[in-house]
Amino acid sequence: MFAQNHYSYKDNTGHFNPIIWDMNMAFGGFPFAGAGGTSMGSLTIAQMQQFPFDHHATDTFWPLINAVQANATYKRKYVAHMRTILTEFFTNNAYLSMASQLQTTIDTAVQSDTHKFFSYTQFQNGIDSLTDLGSYKIPGIKMLMNARATYLQSTPEFSAVTPFISAISSSVVSPVINTNFDMNATVGNVNANGVTLGYRFDKTQKFEKVAMYDDGAHNDGAANDDVFGVSLTMQGGTMQYYIYAENNNAGIFSPERAEHEFHILSASSQVPTAGQLVINEVLSENVNNEQDEYGNTEDWIEVYNNSNQLLDLSGVYLSDNLSNLNKWKFPASTTINPNSYLTIWADDDSSQQVYHTNFQLNKDSGMVILSNGSAQILDSISFANQSANISFGRYPNGTGNFIPMNTTYGYNNNNFALSIATIVKENDFNLYPNPATDNIVLEFDGEKSIAVYTIQGKQIYSGKGNKKQCINTFTWGNGIYIVKCGYKMQKLIIQQ
Repeated sequence: MFAQNHYSYKDNTGHFNPIIWDMNMAFGGFPFAGAGGTSMGSLTIAQMQQFPFDHHATDTFWPLINAVQANATYKRKYVAHMRTILTEFFTNNAYLSMASQLQTTIDTAVQSDTHKFFSYTQFQNGIDSLTDLGSYKIPGIKMLMNARATYLQSTPEFSAVTPFISAISSSVVSPVINTNFDMNATVGNVNANGVTLGYRFDKTQKFEKVAMYDDGAHNDGAANDDVFGVSLTMQGGTMQYYIYAENNNAGIFSPERAEHEFHILSASSQVPTAGQLVINEVLSENVNNEQDEYGNTEDWIEVYNNSNQLLDLSGVYLSDNLSNLNKWKFPASTTINPNSYLTIWADDDSSQQVYHTNFQLNKDSGMVILSNGSAQILDSISFANQSANISFGRYPNGTGNFIPMNTTYGYNNNNFALSIATIVKENDFNLYPNPATDNIVLEFDGEKSIAVYTIQGKQIYSGKGNKKQCINTFTWGNGIYIVKCGYKMQKLIIQQ
């Protein structure tokens, strides 16, 4: 492959991912090994069949290949994945079954194609036979890969005896979140320091790597008994993990497709009850607020776990209709960590995954209902006349009544979040003098709770009053404050 055909991007976990291009050049479709100081020019069929897996290892024109092949562990991991591909697709002839199936699928289209590069007969014989393409010949995939698999398996790197990994277990079947547990595995034919556990608690995270030990000091049984161990803390609803082991000659993963695939350990969880899981914030008029993973600005619903327990949402539903409580079900195995948030897009788009409901919200007259699947409502909210990008959120966070606020997507609600421009004087309480210096007076109907916040949202006063309340402001600095009386707010200016 030529260098200009290789593109990679670095994702948020720090991994580089290849962008696949020109797959028609694979499997002998292009008989070159790419440019560079040690380039192989036009390859013969035999050279394709016995192409070295570490070609360009020391060629400075190929820095990525240099980096992988120069690191012994990276090289063993690379070979381990190649060995898995050979085992899963080529040595068992699965690739031939797939090729035949694809050939049958497109047969009619190929026959009717008046612009094809090859004849229909060549297409029919292409799996097994050489195809003449002017100055060079393209091998049939069976001709290429059967011989290539045999060649690779004969090399020292592919024929080396690998470690074996078995009996992977956790000391606690379902660890309680934020508690410790031990991971163990039986690993043989391995170096003393050759076993690593990769783990993460969220699919958006990078796998962390920690060494596993067989020294008798890591809850691994006796020293040198081939049982390796490591202690961890359960930091999420599920832990995705894999094990890598190597000796001086070869490496192996469990599962073999790691990190693309992984083992899963689930934390102990409970079904939520009313008060534990609540609707925390709702935005039904998303104009230029948060975007979903598809780049769309959609309605959203934020739920919050008020408890110190991991909650299992597998049997929980969201709806916008009291006559149909079971309208949208949380996906299987969905959990929410203690004192944590989960946001669901209410966009009525079942084609989008994972947290996208089959209903939208009505900003003029809407509701959201959270239920347990047994007709028990865990929480609900009704709203009307929601303004663009102004949500309804609970204040205090998770427990209070709903008030309008600037959105606090995925984090703590605060009643100060509504911008100063949207806070207007309400008729049901008077505030004077304003601007003030040493004191302010609040007049209102009945008994109400009172709170005052700085412009940064820090609460500096709380109390209750009945019809009238005088508050000393002598120690407050100059600036803008927000006074909340009941569920109404006003702007206050202090000028000392």
